[in-house]
Amino acid sequence: NDPAEVRKLQTFLKNYEGFSNIAITGFYDQSTYDAVKKFQLKYTNDILIPSGITAPTGYVYTATLKKINEIYCKNN
Repeated sequence: NDPAEVRKLQTFLKNYEGFSNIAITGFYDQSTYDAVKKFQLKYTNDILIPSGITAPTGYVYTATLKKINEIYCKNN
């Protein structure tokens, strides 16, 4: 994982989704992984269902990234 991209993800999760336990390190650690899974569950209809997935993966692929960008752009 590109540390700069992971820092952007961590900043988003902390500042926009309220995951206060996320440290902005650039390292895709367990707390980041867990937060992504919770994010994916929160937006099941936008992330999991269109991808044909029934459980969160914890990984940021196309549908997850799309939802992150939608939220970020809407708020900026």
